[in-house]
Amino acid sequence: MKRTLLFTAAAVALMLVAPPGVNAQVQKQQADGPLASAKTVSLDRWTYDELYRNGWRADELIDTRAYGANGNEIGEVENILIGPDGNIRSIVVAAGGFLGIGDTHFAVPWNKVQVSPKMERVTVPITEANYGDYDLFGAAGFDVAAKPGSGVRRVEEGTAGTGQPRVWRASELIGDTARLKNKADYGYVQDLIFDRQGKLTAVVVEPRFTGDRNAAGPYAFPYYGYGAGFDPGLDYYGLPYDSADVGTLNRFDAGRMDAAGIGSPTGNAGSSGGGTQSSGTAKQ
Repeated sequence: MKRTLLFTAAAVALMLVAPPGVNAQVQKQQADGPLASAKTVSLDRWTYDELYRNGWRADELIDTRAYGANGNEIGEVENILIGPDGNIRSIVVAAGGFLGIGDTHFAVPWNKVQVSPKMERVTVPITEANYGDYDLFGAAGFDVAAKPGSGVRRVEEGTAGTGQPRVWRASELIGDTARLKNKADYGYVQDLIFDRQGKLTAVVVEPRFTGDRNAAGPYAFPYYGYGAGFDPGLDYYGLPYDSADVGTLNRFDAGRMDAAGIGSPTGNAGSSGGGTQSSGTAKQ
């Protein structure tokens, strides 16, 4: 996410040409808070069972070595592009050595990515003959022209609060601060959890250390997207909970997820979990 909320000239221009109703929506969000209309999952009914069974972490995929269809290493995964619906759209691969040039970047659609069972490597169909099909600014990457009339904007910075959904990078959320619903600073966004179909289901947060070792995290929270006021242009991630709510959570143990083995989280493979907006499990 952006580390500044200064509006650039481009951002102001976007506001001026926004569709009717957008400015009113922004004003309402500013007045009521970004999570005023969120439908939340009660944390006293939220468990990590499904995350442990079928989830995988963004941190596991980013920096993973990427190989071409011929088995030769071509680079590594640098980022994950996520659509407004929370589904992975594509991955950004830093490659280029096989072309005889320095590193360049390609966007590979998620349904064309093959991930090994332990996520130690990914295989992508980029070759010297077809690399143009995976242009970073093409249909799988930052291009909005791929879906005319969709209202989904390209990946771009400095447009926080416009009320318009867009494709965004995992690195825009990982590393942000997390705030509780009273806007109190709570912690640091450490990681993102997806299900095997590539849908973002949970956000892992390391709470600020207050001296209470029993309260040390990390904790995994249900992911709330654009429908709950999420905006990747902001410099924080809003949680629709107060301090009493978060006190009911158990620590999230990423080791349990890794030890279980996640299979291959490719394209449309695997199964999605239950829950309102995530693959976590609600206690019965």
